[in-house]
Amino acid sequence: TIAALVSKTPVDTISGTFAGRDAETLEVTVGNNTYAAGTFMGFTRAGANWSLKLPEPLTDGVHAIAVSTADKAGNVSSAAGTIVVDSIAPKAPAAVTIASKGPVSELSGAWDESGDHQLAVSVGRDTYNFRSFMGLTSVNKIWKLVLPEPLGDGEHAVNVTTTDKAGNVSESTGSVLVDGTPPAAPT
Repeated sequence: TIAALVSKTPVDTISGTFAGRDAETLEVTVGNNTYAAGTFMGFTRAGANWSLKLPEPLTDGVHAIAVSTADKAGNVSSAAGTIVVDSIAPKAPAAVTIASKGPVSELSGAWDESGDHQLAVSVGRDTYNFRSFMGLTSVNKIWKLVLPEPLGDGEHAVNVTTTDKAGNVSESTGSVLVDGTPPAAPT
């Protein structure tokens, strides 16, 4: 098998498993380059495990990987997969800045919604995660947070974070100011 990998940093070593006792040969193809165990210095195998130290790290992009083994009789088994290197952070979500005379029970903003992106909205000490907190929804790249309790008088920090599958993070910071007290009357 091939160990699945999504990384936010360049990948210089890949590894996996194979039927070690039955395999006479073991080859790994990365893109257009094929490396054979026993002939390439950076390729090691121990028992049912293999590891390949690449001559050049894999950088941003999707990289095709194929592994093949053959037994003494020439029977071949193979597996294929991909390694994704993604060092680019998602687009930062819009900052939330609100001033209100009365309690605030909903917040919303734009974000780079994608199937593999995660969204977290922190208000004060509480953090709400998209797909796990039912009060945080998203439609057409607009998130909406219905707070469990309205925000009362005071200034409340709001931090919105988007994280992609590779772990790259983008964030924005804003605030909600609730001030229901009018200024003193002029004299």
